[in-house]
Amino acid sequence: MTDSTTRVFFVQSNDNGVSVFATRKASIRVGRELDNDLVLRSLSVSRRHAILHLGPTALVEDLASSNGTRVEGLPVSPREPAEWPADSRLEVGDAVSILRLVDASPLDPGEAGDGSANLLSALDCLGPFARGIFLSGLGAGSLVERLHGQSSNAHGLLLKVDCNMLSATADEGWLTRAFDLAAGGTLFLDNIEHLSLDAQTSVLDLSAPPETLRVGPRGQPIVRVQVVAATRKEPWSLVEMGRLHRDLLTRLLLVVLPTSEECSGSSGNVESILQVADGAL
Repeated sequence: MTDSTTRVFFVQSNDNGVSVFATRKASIRVGRELDNDLVLRSLSVSRRHAILHLGPTALVEDLASSNGTRVEGLPVSPREPAEWPADSRLEVGDAVSILRLVDASPLDPGEAGDGSANLLSALDCLGPFARGIFLSGLGAGSLVERLHGQSSNAHGLLLKVDCNMLSATADEGWLTRAFDLAAGGTLFLDNIEHLSLDAQTSVLDLSAPPETLRVGPRGQPIVRVQVVAATRKEPWSLVEMGRLHRDLLTRLLLVVLPTSEECSGSSGNVESILQVADGAL
């Protein structure tokens, strides 16, 4: 069941770093298995750990998990839903915490606002996570335009590469050339699961923090490239199938957007996610 409200969560995992999850579902199940709405790939999380009821009053229902569920440190009794206030921290197992933000109604396309500018400023403050962003779900194409336009790299090139269109015989040097072309700008690698795992490793190597970047042929430093990778498929499923490098989801900032089943894909959906996230990172 879905409605018109976009709900945004920030997930911190000891195993997989930081990620952002957005949904329009009225309730979601969280757990380690891939059939959950919010997949938490941590051994301390049960296969089907808890259900989050996201009505006017959010509730958490622990599904008799092995390592328990806690709201601000207080245990949730199995099968007895407990209130989960906005801006409070939910602990799932021993290694994952989730921050629920204030819900946001979707905006009309003409009411964009500048939430993405503040989101980019916040991402720059995240240090190692600012090396790149991984988008999963609907609206990645429109979101990357605003991420680039509001970033400090806006003066540079936004280079878009649809990895699904690359020839299987493309030489390995194309990725280095793409990074060179996008120097000072943004490199958008759409449908990245169509790259080989070796090429995906190269993406991680080339998107290293500024202090470790190589120097150009004349001794000048290569300017930092903002890397945005995207897939429209469930990313952890792709990892299981051997089509996606796990480190892309743990070393880049993973942003899981609502699926096509949840919304029509209007730009208002993207903007509402950005504005809710503004100031929370």
